[in-house]
Amino acid sequence: MFIKNVPLPLSRGDVVKALSSLSGYVSLTLSEPNKSQNYTRIGWVSFDEEEYCNRCVNEESINIKGHLL
Repeated sequence: MFIKNVPLPLSRGDVVKALSSLSGYVSLTLSEPNKSQNYTRIGWVSFDEEEYCNRCVNEESINIKGHLL
């Protein structure tokens, strides 16, 4: 799953903590902050089964410290 606009104030730990509560979560990869896009980052989330990824994309919203991913 691809996530975009991860704001700089959210640490990798914050995002991992929120994602680990999702069924099937395996790992997170985050890019470096992009200066041309207000220092936001993009990320890739891996799940152990496609079903869990589809469920997350279609049914769940991820809200971390007031930021919706």
